[in-house]
Amino acid sequence: MLLNILLVSFIISGNVVKVNDGDTITLKNKDEYYKIRLAGIDAPELKQICGDKSKQFLNNFIYNKKVYCRSLAKDVYNRYVAICYYKNRNINKYMVENGWAIADYTNKKANYKKYDNKNKKERIGVYNEKLCPNFVKPRVFKKRQLY
Repeated sequence: MLLNILLVSFIISGNVVKVNDGDTITLKNKDEYYKIRLAGIDAPELKQICGDKSKQFLNNFIYNKKVYCRSLAKDVYNRYVAICYYKNRNINKYMVENGWAIADYTNKKANYKKYDNKNKKERIGVYNEKLCPNFVKPRVFKKRQLY
Protein backbone atom coordinates (compact mmCIF):
# COMPACT_ATOMS: atom_id res chain seq x y z
CA MET A 1 0.00 0.00 0.00
CA LEU A 2 2.82 2.41 0.81
CA LEU A 3 4.30 1.82 -2.65
CA ASN A 4 1.10 3.03 -4.34
CA ILE A 5 1.07 6.16 -2.19
CA LEU A 6 4.64 6.97 -3.19
CA LEU A 7 3.92 6.40 -6.86
CA VAL A 8 0.93 8.74 -6.85
CA SER A 9 3.16 11.76 -6.21
CA PHE A 10 6.09 10.60 -8.34
CA ILE A 11 6.88 13.06 -11.13
CA ILE A 12 8.97 12.01 -14.13
CA SER A 13 10.23 14.55 -16.61
CA GLY A 14 12.47 14.34 -19.62
CA ASN A 15 12.71 14.52 -23.38
CA VAL A 16 10.64 12.12 -25.45
CA VAL A 17 13.23 9.97 -27.19
CA LYS A 18 10.78 7.41 -28.54
CA VAL A 19 7.08 7.16 -29.27
CA ASN A 20 6.60 3.41 -28.98
CA ASP A 21 2.97 3.52 -30.12
CA GLY A 22 -0.11 5.69 -29.56
CA ASP A 23 -0.19 5.15 -25.80
CA THR A 24 3.42 4.43 -24.80
CA ILE A 25 6.43 6.74 -24.81
CA THR A 26 10.03 6.65 -23.62
CA LEU A 27 11.55 9.61 -21.79
CA LYS A 28 15.20 10.34 -21.12
CA ASN A 29 16.31 12.40 -18.14
CA LYS A 30 20.09 12.65 -17.90
CA ASP A 31 21.21 9.01 -18.28
CA GLU A 32 17.92 7.46 -17.13
CA TYR A 33 15.23 6.11 -19.45
CA TYR A 34 11.57 5.80 -18.41
CA LYS A 35 8.98 3.83 -20.32
CA ILE A 36 5.58 5.46 -19.79
CA ARG A 37 2.14 4.00 -20.50
CA LEU A 38 -0.36 6.85 -20.88
CA ALA A 39 -3.07 6.30 -18.25
CA GLY A 40 -6.75 6.15 -19.09
CA ILE A 41 -6.35 5.61 -22.82
CA ASP A 42 -5.99 2.70 -25.21
CA ALA A 43 -4.53 3.34 -28.66
CA PRO A 44 -4.61 0.92 -31.58
CA GLU A 45 -1.82 -1.66 -31.59
CA LEU A 46 0.88 -1.13 -34.22
CA LYS A 47 -0.24 -4.29 -36.06
CA GLN A 48 -3.83 -3.03 -36.00
CA ILE A 49 -5.64 -0.78 -38.46
CA CYS A 50 -4.70 2.84 -37.66
CA GLY A 51 -2.01 1.84 -35.19
CA ASP A 52 0.56 3.61 -37.36
CA LYS A 53 -1.65 6.70 -37.65
CA SER A 54 -2.09 6.88 -33.88
CA LYS A 55 1.65 6.55 -33.29
CA GLN A 56 2.44 9.18 -35.93
CA PHE A 57 -0.09 11.63 -34.45
CA LEU A 58 1.50 11.33 -31.00
CA ASN A 59 5.00 11.46 -32.50
CA ASN A 60 4.20 14.71 -34.33
CA PHE A 61 2.97 16.25 -31.07
CA ILE A 62 5.69 15.33 -28.57
CA TYR A 63 8.75 13.65 -30.12
CA ASN A 64 11.97 15.29 -28.90
CA LYS A 65 9.94 17.59 -26.63
CA LYS A 66 10.32 17.98 -22.87
CA VAL A 67 7.33 16.51 -21.04
CA TYR A 68 6.49 15.73 -17.46
CA CYS A 69 4.37 12.88 -16.16
CA ARG A 70 2.56 12.19 -12.91
CA SER A 71 2.92 8.49 -12.24
CA LEU A 72 -0.11 6.65 -10.88
CA ALA A 73 1.34 3.12 -10.74
CA LYS A 74 3.50 0.58 -12.54
CA ASP A 75 1.97 -2.04 -14.81
CA VAL A 76 2.81 -5.70 -15.31
CA TYR A 77 5.36 -4.74 -17.99
CA ASN A 78 7.19 -2.48 -15.48
CA ARG A 79 6.10 0.69 -17.28
CA TYR A 80 5.05 3.77 -15.35
CA VAL A 81 1.33 4.38 -15.86
CA ALA A 82 1.02 8.14 -15.90
CA ILE A 83 -0.79 11.27 -16.95
CA CYS A 84 1.67 13.26 -19.05
CA TYR A 85 1.85 16.91 -20.04
CA TYR A 86 3.51 18.93 -22.75
CA LYS A 87 3.41 22.70 -22.16
CA ASN A 88 0.73 22.06 -19.50
CA ARG A 89 -1.45 20.23 -22.03
CA ASN A 90 -2.66 16.78 -20.97
CA ILE A 91 -1.22 14.43 -23.63
CA ASN A 92 -3.51 11.52 -22.68
CA LYS A 93 -6.60 13.69 -23.10
CA TYR A 94 -5.18 15.15 -26.33
CA MET A 95 -4.95 11.68 -27.89
CA VAL A 96 -8.57 10.84 -27.04
CA GLU A 97 -9.90 14.31 -27.94
CA ASN A 98 -8.39 13.96 -31.40
CA GLY A 99 -9.66 10.43 -31.88
CA TRP A 100 -6.33 8.57 -32.03
CA ALA A 101 -6.89 6.69 -28.77
CA ILE A 102 -10.04 5.54 -27.02
CA ALA A 103 -10.92 6.03 -23.37
CA ASP A 104 -10.00 3.23 -20.99
CA TYR A 105 -13.16 3.02 -18.91
CA THR A 106 -11.42 1.10 -16.11
CA ASN A 107 -9.15 3.97 -15.04
CA LYS A 108 -10.99 6.31 -12.69
CA LYS A 109 -8.05 8.70 -12.20
CA ALA A 110 -7.81 9.48 -15.92
CA ASN A 111 -11.32 9.56 -17.33
CA TYR A 112 -11.78 10.65 -20.93
CA LYS A 113 -15.15 9.02 -21.68
CA LYS A 114 -16.90 12.21 -22.80
CA TYR A 115 -14.34 12.76 -25.58
CA ASP A 116 -14.55 9.13 -26.66
CA ASN A 117 -18.35 9.30 -26.82
CA LYS A 118 -18.17 12.51 -28.91
CA ASN A 119 -15.70 10.86 -31.32
CA LYS A 120 -17.95 7.82 -31.75
CA LYS A 121 -20.94 10.04 -32.47
CA GLU A 122 -19.05 12.30 -34.89
CA ARG A 123 -16.89 9.50 -36.37
CA ILE A 124 -13.56 11.14 -35.52
CA GLY A 125 -10.16 9.43 -35.72
CA VAL A 126 -10.31 5.68 -35.21
CA TYR A 127 -14.10 5.80 -35.48
CA ASN A 128 -13.90 7.21 -39.02
CA GLU A 129 -14.64 4.25 -41.31
CA LYS A 130 -12.78 5.85 -44.24
CA LEU A 131 -9.60 6.32 -42.20
CA CYS A 132 -9.82 3.17 -40.09
CA PRO A 133 -12.08 0.59 -41.78
CA ASN A 134 -13.31 -2.22 -39.52
CA PHE A 135 -11.66 -0.73 -36.43
CA VAL A 136 -12.06 -2.78 -33.26
CA LYS A 137 -11.10 -1.73 -29.76
CA PRO A 138 -7.45 -2.51 -29.01
CA ARG A 139 -8.30 -4.90 -26.15
CA VAL A 140 -10.54 -6.90 -28.52
CA PHE A 141 -7.79 -6.91 -31.14
CA LYS A 142 -5.26 -8.17 -28.56
CA LYS A 143 -7.57 -11.03 -27.54
CA ARG A 144 -8.02 -12.02 -31.18
CA GLN A 145 -4.25 -11.97 -31.71
CA LEU A 146 -3.64 -13.98 -28.55
CA TYR A 147 -1.09 -11.51 -27.16
